[in-house]
Amino acid sequence: MSEKNVIKCISVNKEKENELIHNSNYGTKLNVDGREMVVKIVGENNEPTIILLPGFPLISPVLHFKPLAEALSDKYKIITIEPFGYGFSDNTSKERKMEFIVSELHSCIKQLGIEKYYLLAHSLSGIYSLYWSNQYPNELLGFIGIDNSIPTINRDYMYNTYYKLIKMFMNLKKNLGFFRIENYFSLQYKKLLDPNYHYTDNELKALKYLFSNKNGNELYFNELENMNYNYDIVEKMKFPSNVPVLNLIIPTNVLIAYDASMYNKLITEKKRSKVIEFKGSHYLHIEKKDEVNNRIFHKYVYIRIFLNNNRVMTINNNNNNNNNNNNNNNNNNNNNNNNNNNNNNNNNNNNNNNNK
Repeated sequence: MSEKNVIKCISVNKEKENELIHNSNYGTKLNVDGREMVVKIVGENNEPTIILLPGFPLISPVLHFKPLAEALSDKYKIITIEPFGYGFSDNTSKERKMEFIVSELHSCIKQLGIEKYYLLAHSLSGIYSLYWSNQYPNELLGFIGIDNSIPTINRDYMYNTYYKLIKMFMNLKKNLGFFRIENYFSLQYKKLLDPNYHYTDNELKALKYLFSNKNGNELYFNELENMNYNYDIVEKMKFPSNVPVLNLIIPTNVLIAYDASMYNKLITEKKRSKVIEFKGSHYLHIEKKDEVNNRIFHKYVYIRIFLNNNRVMTINNNNNNNNNNNNNNNNNNNNNNNNNNNNNNNNNNNNNNNNK
């Protein structure tokens, strides 16, 4: 598909943004497709790697995922990516079509030298991850979805009703200057942050800036306009047979309204995969509304079990291979000993014959 330059990139105060990024230790900028994409890496010396992909439309993926990233970074390398148009990443003139979005994100990972990794996606990033897994199946160690979108979505409701309402509402707020008013009175900018996590003053300053200056940008609206196209791309896709899947879903979520059976249809690797249903909100990884969610997501138990099981399986496979090799070596040694014994017996028989 040829690139179609239809999006007018908004002007930003780069000097101001760089200052906010530096003061809040927000992340690192990488050159992707001639533009700057922001990533945040924690647990840098750990393995394996987990790539966090945000839902739509998230003002600051880095700050939104920070509590989850830090909780998992004691054992894993966690990389949060801000796609173009999100957070402090640049805008781009490319349409927000599936091929471009995934290619840009994958290019970012390759620049970091990451060869094998898990994808952890929330909401709309679920369909981008499904496409990604089919484009680069040998790179993925597994997929983790948090109430993630899948191709069997009720698009008549999601696109023709919900997303169009979002677009109309965001346009209205932008044109009337409500984003800046809300920011001034601190009404909305912290809404999608974990209320139990302590963010620094510099991080909140960065968030305020993003809310005032990047919220409702042209890439958001273009991603909405390409929603149907992007769902069409993955409509008949499933996760590859070598990719284990963990889905944590809210079946009562009015925005997605799936059940476990719909997720299971996308999974071809059955032995290590699991779909778990919960009660709660779409942002169940930050909103711990009942005892079960609090117990599970405070320590991210199910995610850890999934990762550890896959790691254990890899170790066991290696051990089994080593044991098989040792057994084969032992069998070969036994065979050699038997052959030597046979040769000795033959020599003894020959000596006896000669004596006679």
